[in-house]
Amino acid sequence: MTTVLDTDVLSELRLPNPNPNVTAWFAAQPAADLAIASFSVAEIEYGIARIPQSGLLAAQLTAWLNSIVATQLVLPLDAAAARIFGRLIAVPALRNLSASPPQARKPRFAGDLVIAATAFAHQAGVATRNLSDFRLIAQHCPGLAGIDPWTRQAF
Repeated sequence: MTTVLDTDVLSELRLPNPNPNVTAWFAAQPAADLAIASFSVAEIEYGIARIPQSGLLAAQLTAWLNSIVATQLVLPLDAAAARIFGRLIAVPALRNLSASPPQARKPRFAGDLVIAATAFAHQAGVATRNLSDFRLIAQHCPGLAGIDPWTRQAF
């Protein structure tokens, strides 16, 4: 089964000293079974766009993102995923996952809902540290499953 790597997993793996549980989990997965959602590409690109472009960090992050896109299967938010996303965003219990208050430092773009919908539409699981949100999403998207690579807890 394919596993979609949430943005938090990708970011952890980029750290100079990533969590050993995450690296061990990642190393144990067949490369052909791993993918990313196209929304993760957008999240990372957004982060890059918000930092000074003249600095070394922007260049490093851009090279890292280019490498991910070149080497990982990127699952699109296609028509099937968009329909699932539309149903999820209409669920009142999931509304807090779709928008952030204006004063929030880091805006929410319904990313977890998009990633969940993309994974579900492509019959994939999700690897994420954000168990609370994905467990809530899974209550409204029966069959969505995944794992926290930090703790190995499943949802």
